[in-house]
This record gives sequence, structure tokens and C-alpha cells, in this order.
Amino acid sequence: MNPGEINNVRLLVAVGHTARSAELLVYASELAKTMHASSIQAVYVENTYELTQRQRKELDYNARIAKQLGIEFRIISNYDTVKGIAGFALQEHITHIVIDKPKTFNLLSLLRWGNFVINLIRNSEHIHVCIFGFDTKEARHQFSEKMNLPSFTSGGTEYVISMLVVVLTIVLCYWLNDLVGYKVVSFVLLFVVSILAFAFGTGPILLASALSALSWNFYFIPPNFTFHINNTEDVLMFFMFFIIALLNGVLTSRIRRQEMRIRKREERTHALYSLTRELSEVSGSNEVKNVVMQGVKKHFRVDTCILLQEELKNNQPSSHFRFTSDEWDSILYCHEQGLVCGKFTDQRINELYSYFPLIGTQLKIGVLVMKRTKQFTYGEEQFWNAYLGQVSGKFEREMLRDVAQKAYMLDASDRLYKTLFNSISHELRIPVTAVMGASDTLLAQRYPEKVQKELLTEINIASVRLNHLIENLLNMSRLESGRLSPRYDWCDVHDLINRVIETLHQELYSFSVNIQIPDDLPLVKLDFGLMEQVLHNLLLNSAQHAPLQSLINLEFSVDGQKLIIIVYDNGPGFPDEELDFVFDKFYRGKSSRTGGTGLGLSIVKGFVEAHKGHIAAANHTGGGAQFTIQIPIVISEITDFMVTN
Repeated sequence: MNPGEINNVRLLVAVGHTARSAELLVYASELAKTMHASSIQAVYVENTYELTQRQRKELDYNARIAKQLGIEFRIISNYDTVKGIAGFALQEHITHIVIDKPKTFNLLSLLRWGNFVINLIRNSEHIHVCIFGFDTKEARHQFSEKMNLPSFTSGGTEYVISMLVVVLTIVLCYWLNDLVGYKVVSFVLLFVVSILAFAFGTGPILLASALSALSWNFYFIPPNFTFHINNTEDVLMFFMFFIIALLNGVLTSRIRRQEMRIRKREERTHALYSLTRELSEVSGSNEVKNVVMQGVKKHFRVDTCILLQEELKNNQPSSHFRFTSDEWDSILYCHEQGLVCGKFTDQRINELYSYFPLIGTQLKIGVLVMKRTKQFTYGEEQFWNAYLGQVSGKFEREMLRDVAQKAYMLDASDRLYKTLFNSISHELRIPVTAVMGASDTLLAQRYPEKVQKELLTEINIASVRLNHLIENLLNMSRLESGRLSPRYDWCDVHDLINRVIETLHQELYSFSVNIQIPDDLPLVKLDFGLMEQVLHNLLLNSAQHAPLQSLINLEFSVDGQKLIIIVYDNGPGFPDEELDFVFDKFYRGKSSRTGGTGLGLSIVKGFVEAHKGHIAAANHTGGGAQFTIQIPIVISEITDFMVTN
């Protein structure tokens, strides 16, 4: 493959835990611009080698440099650095690998990997390998200081404990030496070193191996109390004991470290899964805030608070944190610029808090304020960025849901306004037109008394209809305002139904109304006016939908402490898919052939519920619509009260 044949250049920078890698990243960034690369990534291969504190800081620094240069930084695990880099490059379709010119070589690295550059070229197949070399005083200083020796990061306590365990084992074996022999003692000491490897690092294991080997030689191998060994077989056993103890202990220690890394990654993965699950189970900004702050406290052991966009605009944080004017300026700067700032960052480092912008794919959500006492390592920062991404995504979804809901409500309100305007204008126009026509006719010339009476009757009917419409609008306004409270009084059901029938005399003229009231029905405590409106709207609804000359039924009964009212007709009834919507405001069935505002049944439901009752709509078994009302009531104690129909 020639360089000119590469259309889509993708660079991969292999970085380490030295200061040289920072310069390598800068060089690679400039190279990417020169080659017009479509992407550039940096990778660090984590193996069994345990980093010192200084090396961890160097690695974290390199990660921050990569982030500043816009280079995606990845950490992968592989026991072989060369295979790790080559495998990652092939997986990501990399065209060029940029590496630093090796400055240090030692026997261990040659035994394990051979020449790094040659092996990388051999494993990279068709990928170009670019070697960046420089020689500075700093590089020579690093070469003189660092020989890639194993790092010893264990504390002094581990060394002391490992020595004590070996000494106690030697004392015990010395007492049993005559019984078991010095060869069995070697196996016991090997076992102890292997056990120590599960608990301690490389340094203590090396010390335990050396101390065990020397003690075995001095106290147990004949001649005793001397390092001289007469038997050639014992000499070989001594060196084999030392090598086996050392390798066994070191390898076990490395496996334990690898296991700890894997366990830590599993814990972080589980934490992200738990966060995703918990966020999916809550809704609303306040509940999301609580879940996030509790999760951060649990996994990062720091206190946080979240300030959303509204709080930042109104300068009213709902938080237990108290901010100074300078801190508030930093919060606004973080939100507006979308940059991390505050303590342990590169900007506004003298602050008490760290500030992280919450940014979604489309919206700026707010700022997360954290009170931390130490800087994150790169691994912790990766975990935190993933955590923050989940949080930002959830808040953005909540904000978009609120925006969509508001848009839906505005659209519904607009459609409702149009529906209401059209319905009311239509309903108003009919009685007004009737009044105007009849009055104009009366004013135009003098008619016989019979004609005048008919015209006045028409004006009266139109006025009643207009008044009914106004009453419906006022009642709906009272229901929505929550100011409706029933005025209970003793009522005679006969008086109630007689009032309703009298009011609807004209509308019910062409129907047969069957009223069934038990003779022994006592007085009940109701709001007479509200229940009159309920029965009025239900009978009017039946009259508007049932065919002329059909039967409308109205039944009353008492079941315990409940008054049961059933109204049904022989009309077309309700389509099954509309039963859940018949009591909605301004809802009119698709098959409705009459006018109306769609408020009547909604008002009925509101008045019934004001009585702490329940109303249900259904299709009658014999055809037509059926409404069943159940209202808890107080029954009169006058048991001898009888009403004659």
C-alpha cells in the first residue's frame, strides 16, 4: 500500500506512562493536520506491570493532554503490549500507527517481547508504523534514571507481615525438622510464599522468597547453621526452590492485580447499569436529581448539587450548597462556555468546588457542582465522564419531554379553542337567530293573538336554550376552578324529577318517558340544584340522540347507603372505542348528528363527583346508551313518609 493510495487516513498514537508521550501526542496532532486525517486516537495498553504513583500521574497527564488536543484516549488490557496495539489498530481500521522511538532496553523486555518496533511492524500487517524520535536532556535524564525495573508500591506493613509469617513458619518447621526432614520443609515454605502472594504485592513476595530460601539453606540443609552445601543435589534444590518460590509468588501477585482491575471495571459497569435502571424508573427533574446525587455519593464518595437551566436563569439555586458571587460566576461561566472548571481542573483552579457542564446532544441542561478532595485518576475520570453522560442524557430527555408536552398542550389548547369557538358560535347563533327572527316579525306588523303567542313561545324556547348554554359554560368554569361545593338538603326525588320534566317539556314532547320510583323511597340529602342539572343533561342527551317516538327510561333505587339512578334510551348507543371519552370536555361522538358544545356529560360527571359519587356509561343490553349513577346519601329517619306518584 502506497501512501498516495490512502484516502481515509486514521491515526493511532501508542502512548506510555512517561513525559515523552505528551510530546508524542503533540507531534501526532500536527501530523494528523498535515495528512488531513479523518480521525486520531491514542491508546495505552494496561498489562500486569504495576505502575508507581509517579507513573500514574504521568499517565493521567498524558490523558489530559490528549483531551486538550481533541484526541480520543483509550485504555485497553492485554498482557502483550504489541498485540494489544496491533489488535486495536486492526479493529478500528487504523491506517498509521505513531510510536515513540524506544530509548531503553533491558534483558527482561527482550526475553518477553524481543524488539518492540520489529514485533509491532510484524503484527500490524498492512498498517504503516511511524516512529517519532528525539533526543533531549530530559530524555537522557529519564534514560539514566529509569531502567524499567519492577515497581514496588507496597507499604512497609506488608513487608513486616511477610517477614513475620516466614519467620514463624521457619520456627515451626525447625521444631518439626527431625520428624519430617528438610525436603518437606521446602514444600511448606513454598506453600507459605504462594499464600502470601494472594495478599501482598511484588516487593513483599520477593523478600519472602529470598528469606525463605536463605533460611532453608541456613537452618535445614546439612550442614546446618552455614550457607555451605555439600551435596550437589541440595545445591540444585536450593536454586530451584528460590526460582520456583519467586516465580510462583510474582505470577500469583500479578494475577491478583489483574483480578482487582477486572473487579473494579465490573463494579463500574454495574454502577452504570444501576444508574441507567434507576433513571429509567423515575420521572421529573427533582426525582432525577435525587437519584443522581445519591449515586455520586455512593460511587465517588463526594457531595454534589445540580443546578438546572431555570435555576441558573432565575439565580435561585434549590441546593444545600451556598455559593459566593465568585463561585456563582464560575457556575455561569461553566454553563455558558460548556467547559469544566474549578478545583482540580485547568481553569479557575482556586475555587472550592469543581464545576461540570451538563450538555446533551441538543440542549444545555445545567451545571453539576462537586465538592471533592482529590483529583480523579484517568480511570476514575473515564468512569465519571460515562456517568455524567448518562445523567445529561436523562435530564435532556426530561426537558425534551416537557417541551413536547407543552407543545402538545398548546396544540390541544389551540384545537380546543377552535372547537369551542365553532361550537359556541353555532349554539349561540341558533337561539339568537330565532329570537331576532321572531321579534322582527312581531315588530314588522300586527298579527293575530294566536300567531303572536306562537312567536313569543319561540322566543321563550330560544331564550331557555341560550340560558342553558350559558349555565353550562358557567358550571364548567366552577368545576375547573375547584370552587364548587354541594349544598346538601333534604330532597324529595319526585319533586326533583317533576322539575326536570317540566323544564324539558318541549324537548321531551315527542318521546315517551318511563319513570320508575319506588313507593317507599324516603327523603335523601342532596344538592337539589346540582342533581337537577345532572338529570336535565342526561335526559336532554337522550332526546338529542334517540329516535323520535322512542322510549326514554329513568329508574331510581336505593342500595344500602347509595342512591342508584339509571337513564337509558333506544338510540344508537356508543361505539366501544368511544366509551372512555364520553365524559371528556368538548367531546362529541364521530357519529353525532346534532349540535352541542360537548359540555353536558362532562358537567354531569363533575356534579356527580362533587357528591362523591360515580357515573359510568355503557351500552344497554336492549340497545341504546345507558348511564348509571351511584351517590352516597343520608336517608331520612321518617320511616312512615310515603309519596304518591
